[in-house]
Amino acid sequence: MTAASIRARVRAEMTDEIKAVARRHLATEGANLSLRAVARDRAPVSVLTGGDDGLTGTIDRVGADFVELAAQAAWEQRRGPAVRSVLLVPLGAIRLVRAQPLG
Repeated sequence: MTAASIRARVRAEMTDEIKAVARRHLATEGANLSLRAVARDRAPVSVLTGGDDGLTGTIDRVGADFVELAAQAAWEQRRGPAVRSVLLVPLGAIRLVRAQPLG
């Protein structure tokens, strides 16, 4: 067996293992896992729900069935004076969360 074929086999095995772990995480955590990663990044986001034009802010917390969003303009960092309000958004109402670049 050549070195290239061994590398290809090992790469395929590792890829399959990574996909299996990701599927298990998605099955147990659902979208919460991704939203928690966004919350850790502290990046401004746009949150689209079914009944409004969208919300902008920073995700502060992700609960079992809600997201706590500090509402601020998309171009501002989460700082005291920039935060207009803190909203609880039900996970079931969220259709899309998109990161917003600063500036």
